[in-house]
Amino acid sequence: MRHHSHKDKTERFLIDFEETSPTVMLGLMVISLGLYSIIWIYITNKQLEDHDKHAPESSRGISVMAILPLIWFFLTSLIENKLLTTSIPLLYTILKIGVWGFIFFLIIKFLMDFVQSFTNITKSQPFIWNSLNIIGIIGLLGLILHKPYMYPFLIGIIFSVIGMQTELNSLLKSHNIKKVGSNYYK
Repeated sequence: MRHHSHKDKTERFLIDFEETSPTVMLGLMVISLGLYSIIWIYITNKQLEDHDKHAPESSRGISVMAILPLIWFFLTSLIENKLLTTSIPLLYTILKIGVWGFIFFLIIKFLMDFVQSFTNITKSQPFIWNSLNIIGIIGLLGLILHKPYMYPFLIGIIFSVIGMQTELNSLLKSHNIKKVGSNYYK
């Protein structure tokens, strides 16, 4: 049985990546109103699954970062339109806060698992990426609560995604992996 070094594992992972400019990524995030960051995390996590046995399932990521929040957002809108908020406002408020809290817990847990897997491959510092993601979650919370003074915190997720891609770009250069046509060469 052949033992694979960390460098081999990293190189196998990097084969799936293309160097992407942070400026292009920022533009994509602005154009998509931040949705590109979810797409980038999903795609990167999907590739991590092939190279790190501890990577979270990508279906879990898309569920907690997109599907659950959208479903709950539409359900709360429907509930508010059906006047349930006026007949039992305290119960509705507790339910709304509780479910949003649970969704944010699931998002944070997924992001922390994603970061752990990412740092297993790249040997970067998880503290930096986790901190930026938590700051970004504060901005998302501001969106949910309609608190504009919290919106600037969204920059955390933007810096996290761009920083992670920059880390991958740096690793691609240091491992001398180049793309020629649709093939990668070392």
